[in-house]
Amino acid sequence: MGWPLEHRITITWGGCYGGERIEGNILGLDDKARNERLRAELARLLRKAGYPLACIWSRDEGARLGLHVHLGLYWPLPDDELVKLLTRLTGSPATYARLGQGVTAQSECGGWQIKRNIAV
Repeated sequence: MGWPLEHRITITWGGCYGGERIEGNILGLDDKARNERLRAELARLLRKAGYPLACIWSRDEGARLGLHVHLGLYWPLPDDELVKLLTRLTGSPATYARLGQGVTAQSECGGWQIKRNIAV
C-alpha cells in the first residue's frame, strides 16, 4: 500500500502577503525557515495521528508566481485539517467558491492551493 502522494500543495509566498495576515503566520521568516517550518508542522500533525511525513517538495521561483513551493504529500487525515494548517501558517483563509477540477481548497488571496490527485 505505501504512502500515496495524493495531495498536491502549491504555496506562492508573495500571494500570501496580500491575504488577511491571520496572527501566527510564518510569512516574516526567510524562505528556508518558512519551508522548514511548513514541513515540521505537517510532520507534527501526522505524527500526532500515528503517520509519518511522506512528501516530495520543490522550491521554485518563476516570473509569474515568484517564490513558491510545491509539495506532493501523503495526507490520510481529513482535508479540513490540512486547510486549517495552511490557513494558520500562511495567514490566508480558505475559500471554497469556484474551485477547478481536483481543487480541494485554496486561499482567498490565491496564495495557496490544495489539489487532490484522483489518479492515484
